[in-house]
Amino acid sequence: MMRTWEEQVGGEVDVWPHLERLSSDVISRAALGSSYEQGKRIFLLQKELMRLASEASQFVFIPGTSFLPTTLQKRMSEIDHELKGFLKDMVITREKALKEGGAEEEDLLGYHYSFPDLESDFVEQVSMILNEVLRLYAPVPLTLKTVHKTTRLGHIQIPAGVQLFLPLLLIHRDQDIWGNDANEFNPKRFSEGVSKVTRNELAFLPFGYGPRTSIAGNYVLLEAKAVLALVLQDFSMELSPSYKHASTPLVTLKPQYGVPLILTQIKPNLPFLTLSDPMLMFASLHP
Repeated sequence: MMRTWEEQVGGEVDVWPHLERLSSDVISRAALGSSYEQGKRIFLLQKELMRLASEASQFVFIPGTSFLPTTLQKRMSEIDHELKGFLKDMVITREKALKEGGAEEEDLLGYHYSFPDLESDFVEQVSMILNEVLRLYAPVPLTLKTVHKTTRLGHIQIPAGVQLFLPLLLIHRDQDIWGNDANEFNPKRFSEGVSKVTRNELAFLPFGYGPRTSIAGNYVLLEAKAVLALVLQDFSMELSPSYKHASTPLVTLKPQYGVPLILTQIKPNLPFLTLSDPMLMFASLHP
């Protein structure tokens, strides 16, 4: 990825497909010790499944319709079957290699991961930036929760079996909680931690909460910090004039028109980023 960007320094680069592929490769290697190329079919199938699921959600739900042999339902079943087969084969192959000593224990099946030694100030700054990005653009903008037993929320009694939709984009931008600048990009609001800024209210849920919290949450943040540490040592960046700010939900939130940036390579003899650089750079990137 970095070598590709070096070849396009000074021009416009849509970094979104590069970062998407990098994330896929990291997930493949960390989870099962495979590369993106080996797991490419899996990610392509996942994309198709998300698109079909999004299409299915546009129809009015009628109980029992999910069992009808429609073209959409058939394709989703085929993808589900193929994905499970791929993943099962990968796990079996990896476990066999580990038992026979033919692979290093450096993925989640073996569990070993090393993190670059970063300056604590840099990590703190980037943590604040990532929290603010996750607040404004939650990975999953809407979540569904099922009530399993009669529950009372304030003066509202919710019977068992009811499904609740939690609009995270609205919760994360509630001015009663986040203040009058709730719609503005201000990472410094997290300078004293999440509990302080939310006044201990359950109002920051980028990866869910409780037993259904995404198990990938901490890993995603770890990956993001490591990648940023590498990228920001070699490049400075600014939004391209062609950038269009249009986030679109397709199960997860994605940039509809990509993320075109103008990259400038940092000279090798320049010192590493100063304390304020990450904050200033990301402030300039926010539209």
